[in-house]
This record gives sequence, C-alpha cells and structure tokens, in this order.
Amino acid sequence: LLRRAENFSDTRRPSRIMPPYSRGTIQEVCGSGSNGCFFLFSRYVSIVAVFFPWILCGMSSSTRATKALEQAGAKFTVHHYDYDPGADRVGMQAAEALGEVPARVLKTLMTKVDGKPACVIVPSDREVSMKKLAAALGGKAAEMMPPAEAERLTGYKVGGISPFGQMKRVPVAVEAAALEHALVYLNGGQRGLQVRMNPREIVPLLGAVAASVVAGE
Repeated sequence: LLRRAENFSDTRRPSRIMPPYSRGTIQEVCGSGSNGCFFLFSRYVSIVAVFFPWILCGMSSSTRATKALEQAGAKFTVHHYDYDPGADRVGMQAAEALGEVPARVLKTLMTKVDGKPACVIVPSDREVSMKKLAAALGGKAAEMMPPAEAERLTGYKVGGISPFGQMKRVPVAVEAAALEHALVYLNGGQRGLQVRMNPREIVPLLGAVAASVVAGE
C-alpha cells in the first residue's frame, strides 16, 4: 500500500488536483494505521466529488450522441451540469446551471410535420413557430411530438434528447440566428450532459435546414 501510494503521488495525477501531501506526509498518515489510510482515501473522494461529481453518480461522458460526433470527426467538448427534473423549462435550467446565456444553449425538440417525425433546434429562451417550421421543412402543418413517442423514436429520455445519434434519422431544422455564435451548447444525449461546438457544424452533420423558425420574428 505504501509503495502504491508513493507511485500514485509521483506519477498518476497532475499536481493541481492532488491534496497538499508530500511523500513523507503520506508515509506518516498511512503508517498510523487503517484510520490514517481511510482519511487519505476520503480526501481523494472529496476532490472527485467537487471536480468530477458525475463519476460518483455514475454519469458517463460517452453517449450515442458523443460517439456519433466522434465518428463524424466533429470538434466538441463535453460539459456536465446538475440536471433538475422539476424544472419548467429544461433548456433554461441548463443555461443557468452552465452559467451561459440562453441564446447559446440550444434545445432539441421533436415535432411532427404533416404527421411525420421532425427535429427542430432553437435557443433555449425561444419558442418554435409551428407555421415557420412547417414551411422550412416543406410541409403545411407542424405540432409537438408527445414525450413518450419522442423517447421511443430517438432512444433518449426527455431532458436528454440530442439531435445527434438518434435511433432514426429525421428532417432537422435549426434556427438560423443560432449559427451566428462562435460556440453553442447542445444536449449530449443524457440528462445533465451538454456538448459545446461550432454551430456551423450542425447543418452538415445533420443535413439540417437553417431557417428562421422561432416565434415572434
């Protein structure tokens, strides 16, 4: 145990997340018996809980969405946040938890255009104009898809629906104004998980139509 502790201190972790223990301190703590080793272990668990909470709660950074982005060669970063299942507006709650302006946190909504499945991506603080959405995708009428149907179609849970890696490919429309930002967040295929990327990659990756689809404009 002492040898493992020494090697771990020397090579396994960068110094910025290590507790302020020298090799001598580790020897003193572990040499004091099981209570000392438990104390040392608890300090490491505390650091993980603060900086990497998703590890302790079983949250993964790898989903069908992130795998689809990786396979497509897209550049993105993964960001975790505390998902609130009781939030009235999931996208707005994500923006607040991430400390981002809502216009840069996009929400993914499953809809039906002329009765056929479709996906629309808009800023989290905006609502979709069903009339504009239908026109953008060459239809006459659009409506929201029931949550249970959206989950079956995409393979994701509501609150964790990503436009990437869905079980079935469907037509996609994205709000054109969202493409003007340098970086945006989109759901990463899991509740509490977002991916940040260049919004101009969304259109080619999804074969999406860029159009004005939000209400009030």
